[in-house]
Amino acid sequence: MTVNITELSSPQIDSWITPARLAPYLDVAGAENISMAARLYVWNARLASACMETIHHVEVLVRNAIHRRLAGSEPADGLRSWLVDPDVLKPGELHAVGAAITRIRRVGKVATTHRVISGLPLSFWVRLTGTAYEELWKASLHHAFPHSSGLRRDVAGPLNRVSQLRNDIAHHHPLLDVPVADRHRDLLDLAAAIDPAAAAWIGALSRLEEVLAAIPAA
Repeated sequence: MTVNITELSSPQIDSWITPARLAPYLDVAGAENISMAARLYVWNARLASACMETIHHVEVLVRNAIHRRLAGSEPADGLRSWLVDPDVLKPGELHAVGAAITRIRRVGKVATTHRVISGLPLSFWVRLTGTAYEELWKASLHHAFPHSSGLRRDVAGPLNRVSQLRNDIAHHHPLLDVPVADRHRDLLDLAAAIDPAAAAWIGALSRLEEVLAAIPAA
């Protein structure tokens, strides 16, 4: 069966997408141009996918850099981890670590450091660069971003914006009014603050510019 991925009937739109979800795309395409709105809807999903691919690489890079720096001050006997140290983390972040450990154990797995790090949401790492952790930043955490300006805000700002983009994508929000090219720059800047070679690698892998250029035209 041949399928036209953007030519949808009104009943299909009502059932598969819903008029409410298509409405932002109709606002751009024109109220009567359902075909164009459907093409924008499909393009938006492809753009979100390309964004998530780059976010994936940068998020892993950021959390590994932070963990490597904070783990470096742990005692050699391994009796304490920064992940459960109240001298490092505040109650909210300790709770997030505890919740990650609970989720891991609930599925019958051992809560290794790797699994806990992988199980923490991006918001956890965003908060570690927030104002509440200014002293940690000055004492240690800035070393996780050796190629940054050294100012916490120059890491926290891009990381916050990337986190918001990630949330928008996770909720399947339209990206029509989101400055995705700027967020792409934020992502590469974050990577470069850790390791310029990593930023070059991630930039070479990224499909964002290609997908942005392929926005449907009337």
